[in-house]
Amino acid sequence: MSEPDVRSWVRHRLATELGLRAEDITLEKSIYDYGLDSVDAVILAGDLEEYLGIAVDPAAFLQKPTLEAMIAGIGPQGAN
Repeated sequence: MSEPDVRSWVRHRLATELGLRAEDITLEKSIYDYGLDSVDAVILAGDLEEYLGIAVDPAAFLQKPTLEAMIAGIGPQGAN
């Protein structure tokens, strides 16, 4: 997967969860800005693991200041 693919997936996944349009999801915000919490981060990380076929640490969603930083932090293993 390329980073643009992952960005698109995250936007669509969060939009579905929150009842928003994908274009309303800004990756310059954190999951907290969307009212999500650590339980949501675990679920989102698990879904992203399934999509990418690699391990994704739920802490990435909690420790990174933005969703964009989280996506960039996944590393090259998720960009293939």
